[in-house]
Amino acid sequence: PSSSSDTLQMFNLSFKIFRFHLAGALFAASMAWLVLAPGLEFSLAASAILIATGAVAFALAFDPPPAAAPVTASVAIGPPVLGRESA
Repeated sequence: PSSSSDTLQMFNLSFKIFRFHLAGALFAASMAWLVLAPGLEFSLAASAILIATGAVAFALAFDPPPAAAPVTASVAIGPPVLGRESA
């Protein structure tokens, strides 16, 4: 029961992230279609770069921040120092 709800939450989060990537790619593709004239030699490469950049830009702007890692207690052990005896 709890694992299925965790799986569903992960699916919903990944689908949300995918939508942001897709929206960025679609926005950049429409901008490339408007800006680049058809028939240019470099238009395919330029549009591919614009689409990839748009997807990454939307991902960086709208993806949720990662969850904070839980704090665990640890024992501070320093590196051995030459000339000192350990207790």
